[in-house]
Amino acid sequence: MGSKQANRYIKQRMGDDLKNKILERHGIKVAAFAKSQMVSRACGRCGYVNNLGNKYCERSGCSYPLTQLALDEIKMAEQAKIQQLVAVEIQAKDQEMYELKGQMSQMMQTFESYHGLAKKRMNQMDDSIRFLTN
Repeated sequence: MGSKQANRYIKQRMGDDLKNKILERHGIKVAAFAKSQMVSRACGRCGYVNNLGNKYCERSGCSYPLTQLALDEIKMAEQAKIQQLVAVEIQAKDQEMYELKGQMSQMMQTFESYHGLAKKRMNQMDDSIRFLTN
């Protein structure tokens, strides 16, 4: 029960073979001439076997990210596009607000001029009424 002989046997005899079988099953091939160096990686979307150095699947039309770095690049590009779209939308809304403020200012000036005319007419009517009552 307390013997470590079985662990040594499995580690030395079956460890690398088992590891290589697991890698091959997941689409990662190990070169026969350099067992410790991986040379290919399978695409998670289409299953195409790519070179290990590729960040994206090289199969035509797939371009699936194969590494975390590639996925991070895609996320950063999407965030930059979103920020750009938000900035454009904010600028458009600011321009719209500026135009509305200009229209409000014109309306206030028109209202004040009409209000001034109405006040002037009211004063004229008051003067006419006083003149007629005296």
